Amino acid sequence: MSQEKNILPSVIVPRQRASSDPFVEQRREAFRQQRTTAMLGMTAALLVHAVLIGAFMYIAIGAMKDRQPPLVVVTEGYDPQEQIKQQEMHTRVSERPARPSSTTSNPIVASSVVAPISAPEIEQAVEDPVDFGTGLGTAEGLGLSGLGNGFGATSFMGLQGGGKNIILVIDVSSSMPRNCGTNGIAAIRKEISKTISSFGTRTSFNIICYADDADAFRKESVPATRENIREAIKFMEPYFDPEKLYRTRTQAFAGAADGSEDPWGSQFFAIYPDQVKGLEGTSGGSRIELGIVAAMERLPSTIFVLSDGEPNTRDANGTIPQGELIKLVETNYERLYIGRKLVINTLSIKDLGESFLKQISATFNGRHRKIDPNKL
Repeated sequence: MSQEKNILPSVIVPRQRASSDPFVEQRREAFRQQRTTAMLGMTAALLVHAVLIGAFMYIAIGAMKDRQPPLVVVTEGYDPQEQIKQQEMHTRVSERPARPSSTTSNPIVASSVVAPISAPEIEQAVEDPVDFGTGLGTAEGLGLSGLGNGFGATSFMGLQGGGKNIILVIDVSSSMPRNCGTNGIAAIRKEISKTISSFGTRTSFNIICYADDADAFRKESVPATRENIREAIKFMEPYFDPEKLYRTRTQAFAGAADGSEDPWGSQFFAIYPDQVKGLEGTSGGSRIELGIVAAMERLPSTIFVLSDGEPNTRDANGTIPQGELIKLVETNYERLYIGRKLVINTLSIKDLGESFLKQISATFNGRHRKIDPNKL
């Protein structure tokens, strides 16, 4: 019995020492604090990452919603009225300001309508005798910017021009139907209609048709609205048809008041040589210089001239040399275009009048091209 009493205390004493060791308790407490701190840090890091990811997704989704869908306009065959509708749609899209962003790109807008973008000033006139049966995209060096002001470029029979005011100067002398032929005249009408229909609504335009004198579509250039484009196409219909008009309305309806309606329901504005500075007292036929100076008085950025011959202008002393006529045009430019720029592009029917037209385009930073209307 005495031996059993001695064994029991020896077993109990070690348990009491193990459970009350202060060093072990301190280590356990330190471990619990470290674990709590680590868990709090991890939780905070996860919250920060969640906030950043949420913000990024919000910005990305908002950017995708704001993106403008691409517009594709395809034209199979030319229709002036359909071209007008496409032009207005293109203008509404192109006038929307681009949203600046370093992470998203602007969508592509593809259109058969000539994009309303400006063409730069050309340093030298270049002859480009290309038959249009091979295509219209061969005029080089014009780029997609230039005359600026946010207004668009256009193409007339393969030559580019731009700016906020564009004027077509068209020869309607009696030789045009003879030199172009029935099919050629039909092709020219189509090209004129196509060019007019391609103007953006922020572009102003006018048409001046000349022979011995000249007609203006409008007294001043007008915006290229649907109604004005429709009226301009209608304005061109009687020309080149001897049963309707032989040369100009000004000659056919002499003395009519400006803005009078012709028998086909179109207004016109008469232009006589005596009304143009420097041409008082002159007469003659194929008055290219009259058409150009009359266009200049309306301050266009680009003038397109189409002709099948050279001017035959006379005064009291006889026929005026072509060099003097070009100087006269330059003098009017210096008078009218103070601080402004002008490009004159010229087109000759085959090689008729080519020499004079090339001099005009070279003088006014433009291009010249000879065309065969039957291959347009």
